[in-house]
Amino acid sequence: MLIPWVAAPGVAIAIATISGARHRGEAQVAGVYAWPADARAIIDVRPRAAYDQGHVPGAISLAFRDGRFEANPFTMTTSPPTGTIVVYCSNEDCGDARLAAASLSAALGQPIAVYLPGYAAWKAAAKP
Repeated sequence: MLIPWVAAPGVAIAIATISGARHRGEAQVAGVYAWPADARAIIDVRPRAAYDQGHVPGAISLAFRDGRFEANPFTMTTSPPTGTIVVYCSNEDCGDARLAAASLSAALGQPIAVYLPGYAAWKAAAKP
């Protein structure tokens, strides 16, 4: 599976930066942070069926279950982006986004951003 790197949508979201297995930046200020200006990829780690029912615009499906990706996320035709990669799951109680971010961070050697509220909050906010 190839990961297409996408341009960042111009929206505000709550994020945490994950580096390796450590969580940083999870304290929320008024519940919202600015979307990383250098965002290059948005990865939806929910099951493919959930992604097919709706997802953040521009996101790609890369399901993460039982501590691993269901497809190999590291098969790329180009180098990983120098900008931020954003990962999200169903909701803030879903730990898969954090685990997937830690896995990607360790493999790529760069911090990964996590959209903490997940797709449920995105949809509730009436985002497209």
